[in-house]
Amino acid sequence: MKWRAIAAWGPVVLCEAVVLYLSSIRNLALPPLFPNIDKVAHFIEYAGLGGLLWRALRWGGGTRRNSFFLTLVLIMALAAGDENWQKIWGRDRSLGDWFADCLGSMAGVWVMSGLERWLPAGWARAPQPGGREGERA
Repeated sequence: MKWRAIAAWGPVVLCEAVVLYLSSIRNLALPPLFPNIDKVAHFIEYAGLGGLLWRALRWGGGTRRNSFFLTLVLIMALAAGDENWQKIWGRDRSLGDWFADCLGSMAGVWVMSGLERWLPAGWARAPQPGGREGERA
């Protein structure tokens, strides 16, 4: 059962660590390919984080609906904390970035929810009891 918690929550912790690391870089600049490219970057990074968080909650036995709402609440808090973390490192806080984070998270949940229906157990959804984990020696 321990491996299951690590498999569920490890990617969430790793992704959040990457987000916090990137937020702590003082002069992080993206190539100016188009206006507001930073919002796209926020959307993408939080789409991954939201999808992984939703997956971890589902692996923990949460319903699709409860996992969605809990993911949204947690992401709103994490994104707000991320914006404040950036301020500590001399970067700007932005309501627009926070909003892009929240929208990205919802997109990540939507994608992971779709994948859950099509991919085998163990990738997007929790392994079902009765497999190796459920076997008795």
